Amino acid sequence: MPSHFDHDILVALRQCVGDVELVSLQDVSPGLSGSQVLKATCKDRSGQAGAWYLKGASTSSYSPLGLDNELNSARERAVYRTPYARQIPGIEIPAAQVTDDNRWICMEDRSESIGQPYDPRLAGAVMDRLAGLAEFSSKLPRGWQNRFPFVRCGWMTYAGFIDEALDNLTQVERAELPFAGAQLSHFDIGTLRRLLLEAQDISSLAEDLPTTILHGDLNPSNCGISPVGNLVLIDFEQVGIGPIGSDAATFTMLYKRFGGTGTWTTEDAIHHYRRALVQRGVEVELTQIYLAFAIWQCTWGLHLRLGPGMSFLLRESDSANLVQAHDVFDGLRAAVAFSERIFA
Repeated sequence: MPSHFDHDILVALRQCVGDVELVSLQDVSPGLSGSQVLKATCKDRSGQAGAWYLKGASTSSYSPLGLDNELNSARERAVYRTPYARQIPGIEIPAAQVTDDNRWICMEDRSESIGQPYDPRLAGAVMDRLAGLAEFSSKLPRGWQNRFPFVRCGWMTYAGFIDEALDNLTQVERAELPFAGAQLSHFDIGTLRRLLLEAQDISSLAEDLPTTILHGDLNPSNCGISPVGNLVLIDFEQVGIGPIGSDAATFTMLYKRFGGTGTWTTEDAIHHYRRALVQRGVEVELTQIYLAFAIWQCTWGLHLRLGPGMSFLLRESDSANLVQAHDVFDGLRAAVAFSERIFA
């Protein structure tokens, strides 16, 4: 990277963490968010080494997934600045500072927790801590939802891909795809098409469900269990309000895609999560959690998989790996299974 860029990063680091020297800088940007993420290894005056992550605002207005980068960055900065975020029992948010010009968020390295390989025991711990987040939400004062720029209707985040998904579904119907287990029945295709066309009606089903604060993008790479058993969270661009069970649904939906091992099923997640909610006195019916899972799978998950996910498979069929293909088609079949609760 050019030296003037290194200098700018050093200025940002010193503003946030004090008098340090930059040792190395690594670009670890995830690609789809549109944000730049850098890992900075540095040392202080005593020679003690440490690492920090710097997340920079995107230079483009929208991410490759069609998300408003400026609004996402503002929302994430607000999370790190609000005192509420560090008062949630069982939840840890990395220490972070925002530069004066709002260009960078400088965050402590929590790689000892984030990105660890998940197994059913750790997945269960995630469900327990999410139940704690629901309990915390239930005790906040009236009107708290209006004091923060929360995402509303986060399950419709990728609804802009519905037309693309419909086109892809037509191609899938006509083509023999070179992926094991990739074929869908005529019933599956018809059900998926109906789910896409009736997305707004599905969205309205969420209106009567009990709500909680949501991380909004709780894939397993955005969270981890700390050595003391707390849930460590990063990446708050989609933090919002939605049905209890939504984050649990996202985590479970992407468990295998992000390297989860062993058997962790939707049934495992729902029953573990409900038991943890009951233990905390959070009132929610089992059927309501099932419906929240169904809504998230049949909107957020479906739009993302049958839209850009399927487009990639159709375009790059020779280079796409089986993990991607299985994630897409297993997710589509899960949406079909959940559709029984949507259309009941």
